[in-house]
Amino acid sequence: MSIIQKSDLKYDYNWSTSPASKSRKFTTESESKSELFSPNEGENVLSFINEYADMHDIVTKEEALRIERLLHEKLEEENITRDEARKWLDEYLKSNQPQKSNS
Repeated sequence: MSIIQKSDLKYDYNWSTSPASKSRKFTTESESKSELFSPNEGENVLSFINEYADMHDIVTKEEALRIERLLHEKLEEENITRDEARKWLDEYLKSNQPQKSNS
């Protein structure tokens, strides 16, 4: 289920409709973790955020848009796979959680 739509995204992306560079058969047989993540491609970012939200039980649009902001502002690598981007986001979110006080 999609939490956010194209119209919800806050940043500008490339939305070109160029044909796929791989054959349909190859694309459907490949694993998503080996696919490149393109942070400037709107469809790529949108599908990544919705997949990540689904995998991590994220249910609000605000949380999904926070992921968009982090990808746009904090992800410095451009030539990474979707799996590497997921791992980066997992680690970033884990290391930047608010600290609980013991008082």
